[in-house]
Amino acid sequence: ADAASESGTGIERANSVATPVESDGAPATDVPTEFYCPRCDYVTAGNGGSLRAGDICPDCRKGYISERQRQ
Repeated sequence: ADAASESGTGIERANSVATPVESDGAPATDVPTEFYCPRCDYVTAGNGGSLRAGDICPDCRKGYISERQRQ
């Protein structure tokens, strides 16, 4: 088990989480992002669908979805 694993649950999340910043409420649309699962390598475009950072992975159901700049 690694440090990102929840104790005894088998659920895994990304190691770091971005600190929230003050904004005008409008999402940043100039930076393409993607959602990913650190447990099973699931990746999908961050195109404003129903998936959000912190959701349980729809593929493996063991990891928490995180968001990052598209690679």
